[in-house]
Amino acid sequence: MARKHADRFVDDKAIARARARQLRAASGFVFLLLGWFGALVAVAIALFSSGFLLSRIVLDQRSECAAVPGGGKAGECWHPKAFDRAVVVVIDALRYDFLVPPADESLRLECHDALRAPLELATADPARAALFRFVADPPTTTIQRLKGLTTGSLPTFVDAGSNFAAAAVAEDNVVDQLAAAGKRIVFAGDDTWTQLFGPGAFAAAFPFESFNVPDLDTVDRGIEAHLNGTYGSAAALASRDWDVLVTHFLGVDHAGHRFGPDHPAMRAKLAEMDAVVRRAVAALDDRTLLVVLGDHGMDARGDHGGESALEVDAGLFLYAKRPFFAPTTSATGAPPTVDQIDLVPTLALLLGVPVPYSNLGAPIAAAFLGPTGKNHGNQLAAARVTARQIARYRAAHPSFRGDGEIAALFGLAERADGRDPAAAAAAYARFQQASLAQARAIWARFDALEMAAGLAVFAVALAAMAVYACGFADAEDSITDFAPYILQHVATYGGAAGVPVAAAAAAAGMRYVPAAAFGLAVGSAAGYGRALFALRRMLHWPLVAAPAPALRSWPALAAALVLAHTALFWSNSYVVWEDASAAFLLATVGVVFFVAAVRLPADHGRRRAAIVYALVFVAATQLAARTRVCREEQLPHCVSTFYSSETASPMSSPFTLAKIFVSAVVLPYVLRYFLGLSRSYEGAASWWIGIAMRTALLCVAVFWTLDTLEVSPAYAGQVAFPTAKLVLARLLLGVSLVGGNMAWFRSCPLCLRVDMTNNQDRIKRAVAEGDLATANKLAPVSVEIIGFANTYGSLYLLFVANAFVLLAIVAKPAAGFNLALLFGQTLVLFELAEVFELDAAAPALVPVVLSFLGSVYFFATGHQATMSAIQWDTAFIFNSSASSRLLPALAVVLNSVGPQVFVALALPLATLWKHSPSPKDFRSSERLLYGVSLALVRGALYTTAVAATTAAAAAYFRRHLMLWKIFAPRFILAQLVALVAGGVGVAGLAGFAAAAAAVIGVYDVFK
Repeated sequence: MARKHADRFVDDKAIARARARQLRAASGFVFLLLGWFGALVAVAIALFSSGFLLSRIVLDQRSECAAVPGGGKAGECWHPKAFDRAVVVVIDALRYDFLVPPADESLRLECHDALRAPLELATADPARAALFRFVADPPTTTIQRLKGLTTGSLPTFVDAGSNFAAAAVAEDNVVDQLAAAGKRIVFAGDDTWTQLFGPGAFAAAFPFESFNVPDLDTVDRGIEAHLNGTYGSAAALASRDWDVLVTHFLGVDHAGHRFGPDHPAMRAKLAEMDAVVRRAVAALDDRTLLVVLGDHGMDARGDHGGESALEVDAGLFLYAKRPFFAPTTSATGAPPTVDQIDLVPTLALLLGVPVPYSNLGAPIAAAFLGPTGKNHGNQLAAARVTARQIARYRAAHPSFRGDGEIAALFGLAERADGRDPAAAAAAYARFQQASLAQARAIWARFDALEMAAGLAVFAVALAAMAVYACGFADAEDSITDFAPYILQHVATYGGAAGVPVAAAAAAAGMRYVPAAAFGLAVGSAAGYGRALFALRRMLHWPLVAAPAPALRSWPALAAALVLAHTALFWSNSYVVWEDASAAFLLATVGVVFFVAAVRLPADHGRRRAAIVYALVFVAATQLAARTRVCREEQLPHCVSTFYSSETASPMSSPFTLAKIFVSAVVLPYVLRYFLGLSRSYEGAASWWIGIAMRTALLCVAVFWTLDTLEVSPAYAGQVAFPTAKLVLARLLLGVSLVGGNMAWFRSCPLCLRVDMTNNQDRIKRAVAEGDLATANKLAPVSVEIIGFANTYGSLYLLFVANAFVLLAIVAKPAAGFNLALLFGQTLVLFELAEVFELDAAAPALVPVVLSFLGSVYFFATGHQATMSAIQWDTAFIFNSSASSRLLPALAVVLNSVGPQVFVALALPLATLWKHSPSPKDFRSSERLLYGVSLALVRGALYTTAVAATTAAAAAYFRRHLMLWKIFAPRFILAQLVALVAGGVGVAGLAGFAAAAAAVIGVYDVFK
């Protein structure tokens, strides 16, 4: 008998292994099919972006001393030089109001008027010192600003994406012009300079890592240590070891990112920079020019990248030992305003080198009018040669051809030349301003053909996913058969039909690589359609029958939600207020659930529970919507609540910190409650959620408490905090991303408990009483599997819990609380779906609402579709330096789109929740695989619809005034979410495959 049972066990294990292999094969086919859907979306994004986010055309011509624009002799290389040498001090993020007192003293912050030397010197001796409001062109990221400050050209929006991967400057620039003229340039500071300019540009360079935001002092102190002897004394300055000294200090920028501008650390750092400026002034000689400037400003939180006034207003200070500058104080007493690109021709002409070829700036008048302010001849000479270079650049650049109006302005200036110098200089200035305005209006060149191709592939991807998402009658029984058949057609037609389509696109003028991608996408889609048509004819597949009239409102709700959200993107006002609109739409869905719950029959077993769940759904939505970060366009009708104050100090309030401790304790109880509804809080669940997850979340709360203490003035300078934070963060990263997932995939811990009852006494008693029927029905040992009803859902929930801990690490305290709210609201949605039997009535509704939850909680976790809302400081949660870019990028991405990552990973639960294996039909695993793939595709349909709509809106409004401020950032966010969510969905499919294999592995128990 024992041998017989042993043989049966061996047979069962062999069958289980064979079935697991079969399921893995089926999962592989589904993985490839979903991967093809994702590839279509990626191609659509790449095609549209290549046409929409093109950088402006860069010309490789160089200005030369011998080739004076407009003709004439070179003389002293376009203009007589006024200085032999220059000291350029770049103070990163030197906002204008850091140099001047606030107009309203009641609004004074720590940063205001903290660097006093420039204003004091400009006020005391205006002939030697000049102070300006230095206005940057957006985007206000360091690389784009340095490019503008050295080339005199305008940045493009897409260049903002290269802020952490600098590319060498390809255009003519003042650094290369100085080097070509034999000037010895010495540099120290932000290593971005050495990435932008080749090693031959500098006679000596001392670069320092620029990405380590928490470090306020290393770069600044390193600069002073290397160069103190260079400009620290008049004797050192008189040496001939250098001609141009460039220093780029980062402490002010890092203090802003880390602490915000209204913090003692910011004032201390500005005081250090004040001392640097005073030492440089004291060491100058008569033939050396001092330039102190900020590359951009910073917003109220200390961040930058956008185009708000605080971000674009920087400071510029010029100083000469001898009287040189014209008076600059305006009638109002405030320093005048100049564009940042105006520094390029000013510096070039003062140092006697040509103006860079692509420059669009104008010489700063105060630097050429002389101390009396009346040297209009010198001003005209500088304005003339600069305007003529701009005219030469315009004539060579294809974007400016055929514009007679601005050319007429240049003609008027040329005709005025030789009469009144002041009037002629003003005429050249008008031409320059008109050229600059036009360049700003056409700063990006759109490729309509590639944009149209991208939109076409978006339409193809949506159609392909929609057909799959609708499902086919009985198709789930043959997923192993029809998936390979479809993939074969996709691969075959991708080449056969793709080649002629690509050739036609190339013939129409599309570039070769985009044309090839377009051809493959369209050709493979043709193969997909051909395969479905053939399968429908062979297997008589009708589309799933429409639901009964009583249930049609549920599918309509899913469609209405998608249409309502995508309609928002066609209005700049609705895009600006998308956070409020999305929360309203989600609350409306909750109200619909509530009305449906109230209308359930009075004798319905779960009517009361449905009412409570619907109310909780609405309440959670409203609570999450109370946490927000206001974008600039919403002010003053919005109050930011995400940070501790509107000045946006990174410090979290004690109340916010208390919330994350509470959520760390309460969330495991919430998960226990929902698992308890199916008696699934058994086995691994009790220690995985009740102990491991709770401990990890408490460690996350401790981490953010240490972070708050670190930036608190009361604990400033505590070196133990950064070390403790780094150790804790890396430990949590290892546990959640590596250790927890390895343990889950290797053991697949089931949330089950097996109760065994010995019935021998009951059988004997029944026999004694003569009840042979009862005795025959009773087995010697009865087995009850507790939690069997939610076998798949409870197991996969542990996988989601791992990911939640990872997301909680990179989410700031207020966001961490709302992520816990999102987790609970997701489970409430699954319970409502069970009550209303949405799996049969409207299978697409739950994936759509779940994906929409990600959009709502994106705003509730302190984000907006703007550059300045990105929480860059989270890049240093897992490491203290930029030696590795992978972990910083991972942290920023997970912080930015954490809610969308969570819901994408939770999509399989829409099918798996409260789903048990069938001991009679192994094919149930394959049907479940098909159901999981449907949930993933239906969720992807929503994110793809948003991506396609934002792309279409950006294309339609490509000449809209608010394109680059409103429509383009929202488009980029939608594309990022579509790509990241698609990749996470694949991880979810892998998680299901592992869970299903684990269930098959204990198949003999279920039997």
